[in-house]
Parts: sequence; C-alpha cells; structure tokens
Amino acid sequence: MLMTWQSLVLSGVVMASGPEGVVGLEPHVAAMDHAHGCDVCAEMRQRMIAAWEDEAALFEGRGRGFANQTDVQHYHLELEIFPTGGSVTGTNTMSVDVIEDNVTQFEFELRSNFAILGVTVNGGSVSYSRNGIKQVIVTLDQTYDTGESFELAVTYSGSPVSVGFGSIEFTTHNGQPLVSTLSEPWYSYTWWPVKEGNRDRATGSMWYTVPDTMKVAANGVLAGVDSLSGNRSRYRWETTYTQPPYLFAFSTTNYDEFFDTWNYGSVSMDMHFMIYPENNSAGNRAAWLETNEMLTVFSDLFGVYPFADEKYGIYQFPFGGGMEHQTMSGQGTFNESVTAHEAGHQWWGDMVTCATWNDIWLNEGFATYSEALWEEFKPGSSGFAALRNAMLARKPTAFNQSCYVYDASSASSLFQTNYQYRKGGWVMHMLRHVMGDQAFFDMLASYRSLYEYGAATTNDFQNVAEAEYGADLDWFFDTWVYDIGAAAYQYARRSLNIGGQRYEEVYIRQTQSGSYPTFVMPVDVRFNSLQGSSTVIAWNDEDAEHFLFPVAATPTSVTLDPNDWILTTSKSQIAFVEGPPKVIDSFPAPGSSHNAGTVASLTATFHKNVNIVGADVELTGDAAGTIPVTVSWDAPSLTATITPASALSADTYTLRIRDGVTDTASGQSLDGEMSDPMNPGSFPSGEGLAGGDALVQFAVVPVCEGDANGDGMVDFDDLNLVLANWGSAGPDGDVDGSGLVDFDDLNVVLGAWGC
Repeated sequence: MLMTWQSLVLSGVVMASGPEGVVGLEPHVAAMDHAHGCDVCAEMRQRMIAAWEDEAALFEGRGRGFANQTDVQHYHLELEIFPTGGSVTGTNTMSVDVIEDNVTQFEFELRSNFAILGVTVNGGSVSYSRNGIKQVIVTLDQTYDTGESFELAVTYSGSPVSVGFGSIEFTTHNGQPLVSTLSEPWYSYTWWPVKEGNRDRATGSMWYTVPDTMKVAANGVLAGVDSLSGNRSRYRWETTYTQPPYLFAFSTTNYDEFFDTWNYGSVSMDMHFMIYPENNSAGNRAAWLETNEMLTVFSDLFGVYPFADEKYGIYQFPFGGGMEHQTMSGQGTFNESVTAHEAGHQWWGDMVTCATWNDIWLNEGFATYSEALWEEFKPGSSGFAALRNAMLARKPTAFNQSCYVYDASSASSLFQTNYQYRKGGWVMHMLRHVMGDQAFFDMLASYRSLYEYGAATTNDFQNVAEAEYGADLDWFFDTWVYDIGAAAYQYARRSLNIGGQRYEEVYIRQTQSGSYPTFVMPVDVRFNSLQGSSTVIAWNDEDAEHFLFPVAATPTSVTLDPNDWILTTSKSQIAFVEGPPKVIDSFPAPGSSHNAGTVASLTATFHKNVNIVGADVELTGDAAGTIPVTVSWDAPSLTATITPASALSADTYTLRIRDGVTDTASGQSLDGEMSDPMNPGSFPSGEGLAGGDALVQFAVVPVCEGDANGDGMVDFDDLNLVLANWGSAGPDGDVDGSGLVDFDDLNVVLGAWGC
C-alpha cells in the first residue's frame, strides 16, 4: 500500500531515507548525532523503504534493449516546483550521443502519473509510447548511426508520487514548506524524465523555480538567481562533472546559508552550507564545518577532492541520515560520523560509482571505512588505536548474507547495515592489512585513475587490487565479498627448545558455522615475552592447522590477531592439540653448495620424535640418478643421519623426506611441504596439515686446485690474490701449500684457469 509522507508523519511512523538515513521527525535528529554514520544511513533506509511502494519489481529487467544504444552527455532541466500544491512542471532537454548503428528509438523513464505535454527531437515533435509504469519509448526523427547525436526534449507536468526511500517529498519543517528529492537507487523517474543507469553519466544544468521565500540547494555551482514574475525565483545550478541520474537532487525551503573556503595546496574551493533557521546554531555550524578538515584528510589518502572546480556543501533535508548527492550532500543530522561518511562518498560512490546495484557494497563499504579512516587520521587522533576502536564499533551483528548483492531487484536488499555497510567496510579494512598500507593506498590511487568519473564493478576493483598486490586475490574476494559469514577462531600453543633454539608451536582451528566458508587469511600471531613482543604471520587456509615458529625467547603468552584486523565472531584459547611432525633443519641446507668430498653424510632434524626408515628417504642426483642411502635415528637430538652408499660427486642433488615419516606419539604423517606463502622454501617445513614430502636441493661442485679465494672458480680474483701476496708465507695465495707464495702458485692458478 502506498503511503504519503504526510500520512506517515501523522501515524507516527519513523521513515528511513535514502541511501543514508531515515525520513526522520525532528526529535530523532539528536539521537542520531551520536550514532555511527553507516548505521544511521542504512537503518533508516530500511525503515523507510518498508513504508513506501517499492516499484523495482514492476519495471526492472523490462527494458527493450535500447539503453546500450545511446549515451546521454548532458541534461538541461527547467523545473518549477509548487510546494503547497505538491506538483511540478518542466522540460528536460537531453543531449544524446549514439553509440550503435541503425538506432531508430530512444528509451527514457518518467512515471506514468505525469502528463507528457510534448516530446521533440532536434526541435521537431516526435511520437512516443508508454511501456508500463515508467518506461517511455520515443520514435526518433530519423535513423542514427555511431558517432551521431540528437537533442530530445520532454515537457511534462503532474503531482509526483514518492517511492523508494522518499524519492520526492513535499512536507514542512517548523511550519515552512519543504520539498526534497532522494532518488537512490533508481527513482529519478518519479520527479524528472531521465535515462536511468549508473554507467550513463552526464553533466547537468538544473534550473529550479520556486517561490521567492525559498532557496534551492543542488549539485554543482550556482550560476545565478533570477527574479521572476509572480514572486518567484529561479536558481540556476550547473555542473560540468558527469554523474549518474540518482545523484542529481534538489531541496528547497527557507534555508539559512553559511560558507567556508577549503584550501589544499594550490586548490581554493568554496564550501556551501544550507540549514533550517531553527537549527542554525553555533554548535551545528561547527559540526558541519568540520567537513573542511575531512576533505583534507581524505585528499591526503585518496587524492585531491574530485569536484574541486565546483564546491562541496551540506544541506539539511527531511531524511534522518544522509545522502551523498554529488558536491552537495543532504543530511538530516549533524552527526560527525554521518558527515564523514557522506564526504567519503564523494570519492567512492560519486567520483567512482558502482556499475551495477549488485556492487553497491563498493559505495557503502568504502564510505563506512572512510568513517574509520577519519577517526584514524583526524587532528588529535590516537592513530591506529582510534582506527581499531572505530572498526570494532562497526562490527556486523549478523553474518548470514554476503556484502555482494545477488538479487538487486529490490531496493530494500541493497542497503543493509550488516552487509553492504559494516561488512563492506571490514572488507576494505582486511584488504588493507593483507596488502599493506603502501600497496593498499597505491591501489586506491590506481582505482581512481582507471575509473574516476565512471563506474566500476566488484571484478574491476579486484583486478586493480590484484595488480597492486602482485598475486591472485580470489581466495580473499570469494569468501569475504561473494560468500557469507565471518571467521571464528580457536587457538593453542606450546613452547619447545630443540638444540638450544626456542620454538612456538601454534594450533589454529576455524569453528564458524558449517554454512560459512573456510576463510583463507594471513593471521597475525603475537608472542609476548619478558624481552618484548614479536609478531609472525600464519597462512591459515584450512579448518585446522599447526604452525611452528622459531622465537628468540620463550613467550609468556600468545595472542591471535591481536589488532583485530580480521572480521571474527569469536577468538578463544584452548588446550593444545597434537599436530604432525615438521623438519626444522637439514645438512646440506636448501640451496647450499659444497665442494666435492666434503659431504660424507646428510642430516634432517625434526621438531619431535619420529619413526623414520630408509624407505622414507630418497637421494637423487640430476646426473647420477638415485643413490642408495642408510638412515639412522638419534632421539636425543631429534636428528636422522642419512649416509650415501658412495661419495657424492659433482652434481645437483635432491633429498626427499617422504611423509611416510610419522610422529611416534600421535602417528600423524610428516607435514613436509616447503611452499607456505609466508615461508617459501625454508624451514620449518609444512603448510599446517599432516601429509606432504620435504624437498631439499643442494649442489656438490668440483674442487678446483688454484681456487685461491675458495669461490668455486679459478679466475682473475685468484690471480690477483696470488700477486697481492707474492713472496709471503701465506696462507692467502699459497695454493700449493708450500708455505710460500711464488711462481709455483702462479703456475697452479694459470693451469687451472676457468675451472
């Protein structure tokens, strides 16, 4: 059932506004001034969308395929608003480029309650037909091909019907008339004729005529105010920055105005604030003027404010939260967090817009994280401590949906506090830690460079992140963005001392709901000792894993994810659970090189007592092939000695310790892989689970008589060493061992030259 604004007010319903808030009655404003911006924005939207007709199902997906044939470049809207009569009349002229051949029709949207008084193309009348509640199909005056353009003007009149979050509201404040729009996500058609679509951005000259007792807030720069007959004023707002239709907006009432100037490097930009007279207090002005510093902080992090040639401002509107209308955010509150949220949106949502509504988390997650970044970097901040507290305060309270929206046909599914806002913000927070600060903020700069004044999908964002990260990030996006849930961790530890080297063995288990995925994450593990603390990273990609870390001192305690970088439902320490054995050292060491005749036997040291026999070990040379070995075990040193049947000649060798090796206590197989992303090719071995062979490659090189410096090659360095020590008693340069550096040594070097 469709309910009007007035009926909801009279019935006491608190309505939620568009994207960032609820249509609110004045008593609710004070309470919201202490809430988190993301919550105010999302919660109020949900209340309001439930109160109004959601027409999405009536028209989404009903298009005739014309949308991709054209690209609107500019809107020129001349609109007169009649506040007391609840009606509008106007003409919108669209400058349209054609981007396909053989185009004979054009599609725009205008709700069917409006009377269309005429449609012209290039000044000549054309025919049109309606298709459902909003779609209008125009037959063009000729066939157009790629590269051509036309101007289409629509003159219309009627009483708007407010849908969605309150797409256009005729109401009052303090007894004064007030008309405001909020079109997100796709309700522009309820007050002006437009081609909806986030990818089709256009500039605009938006001229609004109102009674001369009222002022108009809108996008862009105020080019002028004209006095018209009949006690009317026309406000001519112009924007040369492109934007999608849902970001065009106006609000008109008896505003008070105040101004500021934002200076940033060579940029000097006007700031414009429009406030109800009854709320025009020093405190409220100061709250909004804090935007000046927010623009500086965000410009430092994201690059210069993207609409610096026009303005940034805030106007008061009847929706309780906020809405990021480009260059001029509407707010029903003076809440600092909401103000930061809407300012952050100017970069993420306005400058770069989600290409589809499935990707709305990009808009809202970025803006929510902007709230936290403001807390981290604002003047007087405690820095990381403030960031951590801000994120913990924005932790979701429910986890059973993804932040990516699979069914975007209903507006109510797009703006959910726990998913698109809070979880979306946490995705940004976690990605920052995965990538590191430098790479994360460099990634944002690349993302801006590629998509500014355009639109991007989740896949686009992931591609940019991967390019900066230098590796695939499917493991991150698949679980945190496209799947549901959050991680729950249990962990345990025990201390070991093996041959004088201290180790900490850490057990990590994910215990979240079975309907949630296993979350692949680099998990910080902090060891606290009397000598201080140190942090290592465990690459956790299984439900339960064991990790082994060398430490300088035995820790007094261990903390998992101590700085709360990961979105978790719980973290708890439990009793230690036995894990598989790991190799902690070998001779020869991985990648080492040895002179022929110096490797009589090999060793492998484990972190616990194991069962190991000859069949568990294989030694092969690239040239020599498989070499028979015998194996002996020394329990006190936890070391296996591997003796080849014959001396190792010059060759490249691989020592394979098979996972037939088992723990004598638990029977678990060796955790032998040496390809852990956090510790590739080195000891301790293992990826956290039982199973997997350990591989050690090393080289045996021929002994070169005449290799005076012992680098494995006879060359000018050896010759220079002999000459530099000529006539001395050695040992440097005495390659023949005679006790004197002389011609005999020189002849040895020259005779072995190139060995």
